[in-house]
Amino acid sequence: MKQSYLRGLLVLSGCLVSASAVSTESSDVPHGTFKAAFSAIKFDVSPPLRNIPIKPEPPANFFGTLMIDPEPMGKYRFGPQDVDRNVQPVLPGPFRAIPAPIANFNAGSGTANPPDPVGDVGPNHYVRMSNVSFQIFNKTGTSVFGPANINTLFSGFGGACETENAGDPIVLYDQLADRWLLTQFSDSAGPGFFNCVALSQTSDPTGAYYRWAFPTATFPDYPKYGIWGNAYLISTREVNAGLIGAYAIDRTQMLAGNTAPTVIQFTVPVDENSGDGLLPADIDGSTLPPPGAPAYFLGSMDNGGPYGATQDALSLWEFNINFTTPGSSTFLLAATIPIDPYDTIFPCLPTDARACVPQPAPLNPVDILSYRQRPLNRAAYRNFGSYQSIVTNQSVEAATAMAGIRWWEVRNPGANAVLYQDSTYAPGITDGVHRWMGSIAQDKSGNMGLGYSASGTAVFPSVRYTGRLESDPLDTMTQGEGTFIAGGGGHTATTRRWGDYTSMNIDPTDDCTFWYINEFFATSGVTWTLRTGSFKFPDCGNPDFGVAAVPLNQRVCANTNATYTVESHAYNAFSGTVNLAANDLPAGATSSLPASFGAVPGTETWTISNLNAVAAGSYTLRVSGSSTSPSLLRERTVGLTVDSAAPVAPTASSPADGAQSVAYGPLLTWTATAQTQSYIAEIATDNAFTNIVFTSSPTAGTSVQVPAILTPATTYFWRVRGANACGPGSNSAVASFTTRFAPGICAVGEQIINAFSDNVDNGVNGWTTVPVSGTTWTRSTARPSNTAGGSGSFAWLAVDVATTSQQRLISPSIAIPNDRNSPTLRFLHDVTMEPDTATTCFDGGFVEISTNDGSTWTQLPPGSQLEDNYTGPVPTGEQAWCGTRPYRVASFDLGPYQGQSVRFRFTALTDSSVGSVPHGWYVDDIRVEGCGIPNDVFANSFE
Repeated sequence: MKQSYLRGLLVLSGCLVSASAVSTESSDVPHGTFKAAFSAIKFDVSPPLRNIPIKPEPPANFFGTLMIDPEPMGKYRFGPQDVDRNVQPVLPGPFRAIPAPIANFNAGSGTANPPDPVGDVGPNHYVRMSNVSFQIFNKTGTSVFGPANINTLFSGFGGACETENAGDPIVLYDQLADRWLLTQFSDSAGPGFFNCVALSQTSDPTGAYYRWAFPTATFPDYPKYGIWGNAYLISTREVNAGLIGAYAIDRTQMLAGNTAPTVIQFTVPVDENSGDGLLPADIDGSTLPPPGAPAYFLGSMDNGGPYGATQDALSLWEFNINFTTPGSSTFLLAATIPIDPYDTIFPCLPTDARACVPQPAPLNPVDILSYRQRPLNRAAYRNFGSYQSIVTNQSVEAATAMAGIRWWEVRNPGANAVLYQDSTYAPGITDGVHRWMGSIAQDKSGNMGLGYSASGTAVFPSVRYTGRLESDPLDTMTQGEGTFIAGGGGHTATTRRWGDYTSMNIDPTDDCTFWYINEFFATSGVTWTLRTGSFKFPDCGNPDFGVAAVPLNQRVCANTNATYTVESHAYNAFSGTVNLAANDLPAGATSSLPASFGAVPGTETWTISNLNAVAAGSYTLRVSGSSTSPSLLRERTVGLTVDSAAPVAPTASSPADGAQSVAYGPLLTWTATAQTQSYIAEIATDNAFTNIVFTSSPTAGTSVQVPAILTPATTYFWRVRGANACGPGSNSAVASFTTRFAPGICAVGEQIINAFSDNVDNGVNGWTTVPVSGTTWTRSTARPSNTAGGSGSFAWLAVDVATTSQQRLISPSIAIPNDRNSPTLRFLHDVTMEPDTATTCFDGGFVEISTNDGSTWTQLPPGSQLEDNYTGPVPTGEQAWCGTRPYRVASFDLGPYQGQSVRFRFTALTDSSVGSVPHGWYVDDIRVEGCGIPNDVFANSFE
């Protein structure tokens, strides 16, 4: 697959930066808040599990007492969404057949919703957990214990860990110590909450366990665990505090059965740097991280999602753990790693935020969980010796209304982390079957296995898997697709929950066999069944080598050389000689590359020179490594873009030179120029640009939205220039424009003329309310604007209810006259909507516009606001008003819509908790006005 143009370089004002991660090591680096160093409040040693009476699973009609995941955020699309340009839309040809399953068995059933299936494999056993039971099997699928309620494991322990069967379990096999770690949380018994942790005393999962109750002040939802060299790691979503928790428990003390092992806790806010959750790294294999390496936590960011991320990226956090002096520990954002554009906001049904992925009719869709802005279990870490690697994944919208799985490989985590692979697996684009809810891992040869759910209008939810070899082309799952079980029915529960996670793990006996667990339905209903299966690539474990080249992409000026570092990596005691060759060079270029690696593993420098003789453009180069004993050929491609000179000057398009009545936040547009990597636009108050009031960030596009920062009735000057690897280009010709008058002010000889006016007193007057979900728009006398300078006794009201709603009030069609200056939408509004912070909203209201009679809608952007700017984003990303404040005038510039007929839509969004009943968003005295001469007061108006 074609390499991503994003990876390997960042360009700022024409300067080349050869890195894939943006280090955040500085004095203002985002960091966690040290909460506490504490220990367990209860410890004991259990009898052998095999001797503990089993607490039976819940009855078939049990739907769980589980803490409900916070309200889904996939309710509405926040546009524009990014287009995923790194999609694998087809399965490989028939010559690539994924290995058939080795073990393949049902691993229990239940009705708790969601099931949260998870498992792990040891030398002799497979242990699975789910909401709210667990079971132990031998590796042929024969049950040796259970199924049993999870709290069977805590029989006789006392407290909430014994009395509750709360769920969100995790099981991990600690290969480094030959022990089993089984966990769940408590969710109701107080005071406080608990992470209930059991660690086997021996390698036998049916034997005795050390047991601890670790207290937490806030509810530790969605816990994920990882094994690190010195710690057992936990990440949580502290839902009743709006935080993400990161914990480290002293692993050495726990393995020794210490009654009070040290726990270090940090928290970070739910924001653009952490999304809705982080995953702790979890070691696969028997090689520890390098000495002194911090523990890693990984999150995902979507600039079209709900948390204000400025780019699509992975966030890599470092937990520097000091159990001797816990207060000196740190939890820091080590790097923000840009990724290829992707879209996590799936178009679920507007009436049900979890109705997303289709099942065969008449079954309703099920949840995708992509909108959660967090990668899916696990962040599988492996130290290959010559490099470290973390792989993880997330469900996404791969194409319009088609689910896929974005998967990543990050190499050498830390401040200089490299995004080595980044792709979306989505064969559904061609076969109509959605893939989602995945988990990914690597074997000791660097091959990957990816398991997931698959469903469509003609396919019941099934459990499938795919994979790739380390030597396969990057960014592709090349080894075909296998099925552990084809579903015989679908999910009928009205909650529609699916997942919330699954688990792909590696068998420690050979470090090659992948084991996966997920849910399916044998027949349609509410009872799911868990399926566990394993598979292995036949060449895993054979001596082998890999070739890599970094950066994966780079852009250079023709008067310089391009330099790559070519790496060799040895797998399974490979010791042969690896010969090197450069291929597919651009015509005219010269290559300098050693004939072979001096050592394996090792690195060599590859230089591409004489680029002045190369035509400007983008090229794909190939480096190959070959050995004779064993006979192997391994290749990698890299991207090279050559610029022959700095860009020529672009042409400033809009606002055109001399434009009048321009908004305070105009959209600047220009023509594209050849060999341009990024553009920077500037606005100044003078033609010489001695007083610049706005400078854009570098953008690869040909437009930039200016925030509403300009002064009314003022002349400004703007220009734009391009940049590439040869440096900044020439500025465009300067264009001037004059901003519009302030709302309510006209030029001499003109006056305000209404094209539309409604004080809400005289009936509905052509307005319509759309019951997308729970609309309450009505004419109300509770808070008319006549108490704040408005008129009449009525106002429109959308109540801020404590349930999920999307409430829409749509205007009649309104003609925006072409012969008016400074056309404006203006209204009075009173806001009582649940805020999150001073600049973010849980509930809120905003205004949209349609130019095609309501077929499509676009939010009136912040750049068009003239009075009363939005408070901040609602969870779905739209800017909105929220908080509690009395009537104010809000207004928007309508200049771009002159001469068109439009409709306005006032949209109120609420989540599933905390309303402001009986109040909400009041809207009154709605006018479309402009400046004109007095003798045409009533032309083209509704008055």
